[in-house]
Amino acid sequence: AENMEFFGIDRENVIITTIKKAEEGDGIVARMYDAEGKASTVKLKSLFELGNLQHTNIIEENPKAADKIEIAPYGIETYKFHIKY
Repeated sequence: AENMEFFGIDRENVIITTIKKAEEGDGIVARMYDAEGKASTVKLKSLFELGNLQHTNIIEENPKAADKIEIAPYGIETYKFHIKY
């Protein structure tokens, strides 16, 4: 049997704590943290085609375009993205 996930990541040291609708606009927010003290570049996997990745703060302000998800050692990071229809 094939396993399917709506969203997943490729790093075991990074934990996704939240996936939710953005407070403003039609984006999706993913919040995650590093649990093992390792800096990581994370690949977000999904059944959906994702686009317009933005790094933002924990209250979803000041979004900045991002081409990859990076988590500092023990860092907590928030990223916003859109699902392409």
